[in-house]
Amino acid sequence: MHLKYPNLPSPPLPLNPNRLFNQLGQVASTFLLAAGLAFAVGEADVASAKSSSTSASTEIGSSEISLVGMEEPSARWLANFDLQVARQLRKSTAEIRVDLLEVLIEQASKRENLKLPQTASALLHVVETSKSRGNRMMAVQALSEVGPAQVGEVRYGRAMNQLYALGQEETSDQVRGAIAEVVTNYQAG
Repeated sequence: MHLKYPNLPSPPLPLNPNRLFNQLGQVASTFLLAAGLAFAVGEADVASAKSSSTSASTEIGSSEISLVGMEEPSARWLANFDLQVARQLRKSTAEIRVDLLEVLIEQASKRENLKLPQTASALLHVVETSKSRGNRMMAVQALSEVGPAQVGEVRYGRAMNQLYALGQEETSDQVRGAIAEVVTNYQAG
């Protein structure tokens, strides 16, 4: 005999270990990327970072990362930043992308020596494929911060042409307006 209890909640769905593992891996990779940004791979001394008033601060659970007063990152860090951010932008969830985009916008606006050719194409990928309007808006904002010096003049021109084409197909008026502003500012020089 099978009794039915209408007021009891249904049993939880079984956890998919692969999905859980992938989500944890994405969170861990984002944390490692943020930690690499804050401590510039091999450049920071933990003891001096704690005692210095100009140390980096990272608040776990939020996307606030401050690099005020940090030494210039190593050439190795600069070379890997582009590749790692581009890779994570292409495969991360919308929630993780927000954190990556915030870090990218901050770094691109502060560091002209940061080369970002792979990241520029990944940002276009986000504008083209993300279902999140917020992610698309932030990717456009990041493209406005990334300049020809960081991508290369020819590649940046192609990126702006592709962004213009994506703007023609964009469904959100806000994103389309942001795209138009970025492309217009680029054309105005």
